[in-house]
Amino acid sequence: MGCPERSRSKRKPTLKNEKLHSFLLELPVNLVRTLAEFLNPVDLALFSQTCSAIYNTLEMYGILPRLSRIDYTSYLAIRARGIPDQWACEICNKLHPVCRRDTPTSLLHRSSCPRRKSMDTFYPQRNFYLWRNHHSRKFQLQHHHVQLALKYSRLQEAEYNPYLKELMRRLCSSQHGLLQTWKEAHPKIVTDRDGNPRFLMFSSWRYNGRSSRDPVWMEVSLRVCPHLEIDLHGKRGDPGDWSVSSPWGDDTLLFEWLNCGERTIGACRRCATDYEVYYGGDFFLDIMVWQDFGIEGNSALDLIWKNHTFCAREPFEDSNPGSFGPGLYHKPGSIRDLYGPIPRLIWR
Repeated sequence: MGCPERSRSKRKPTLKNEKLHSFLLELPVNLVRTLAEFLNPVDLALFSQTCSAIYNTLEMYGILPRLSRIDYTSYLAIRARGIPDQWACEICNKLHPVCRRDTPTSLLHRSSCPRRKSMDTFYPQRNFYLWRNHHSRKFQLQHHHVQLALKYSRLQEAEYNPYLKELMRRLCSSQHGLLQTWKEAHPKIVTDRDGNPRFLMFSSWRYNGRSSRDPVWMEVSLRVCPHLEIDLHGKRGDPGDWSVSSPWGDDTLLFEWLNCGERTIGACRRCATDYEVYYGGDFFLDIMVWQDFGIEGNSALDLIWKNHTFCAREPFEDSNPGSFGPGLYHKPGSIRDLYGPIPRLIWR
């Protein structure tokens, strides 16, 4: 991608008698050069944007970074933190203006990126889908939704609060047929032990069979994450024989048996996902999932985001199966503990 140009953003005008004091600029030029050589390419690119004096110094010694595509995407994600009305696009590798009608629950999926609509059509696996109906996508969470929510939550400015409310809106859905189904999504921003705000999601599914002739195990088919799947659709026989796992291999087993009245708790080995499953016999099945989508400044190519989607590698059409590929370890139960008490659910 080459070296990023010096930012031309508007700065607050200074008074004529005001002296700009910086200890960094008082250091010898050779020492500034030595410090810069210890920075990684992304941090060096950000350091070069500090002021024109730093930029010219690095340019004079020829140590301005030449960023790869992945590094440039990370650079834009961090730069966007300081620009409230723009977001970093991983498709164009540019900063785009914010469109406030672009939300996870928007049915039209509006965007200020000219290429995003076509990419979402041909490569929908780039995004995180909480669930899909036969003819509509109810909840389409994109990377910039997470980053904008974290940024506006940090800024706490009245101008951005209405859009933040839309980004953090919970989603509830229900279906009533042979199998009654309730689905919910509750986004939440919490602060971790390091003091970093994180975007978490709590999701729940309740499957309720109306009669013994319509047991839940005849209809349930759900993918908890790209690596773990519950697929009982059309299976018959003793429920104790059901094996619920990823279709890609037994090494990503979700839980081995569904025993009536037992509660199963676990975590995905590949992405930041905790889960809890309770099987109440033929009449209902409860599934609760906690997921971590990272902190502000994470790019769309970081594992904390990519492993929640179906394309965890480049290019976008590559798959993210359960039996192989990059993994992001987390302590089982840590996301659930960080989220805290679960919200009140519509089916409770």
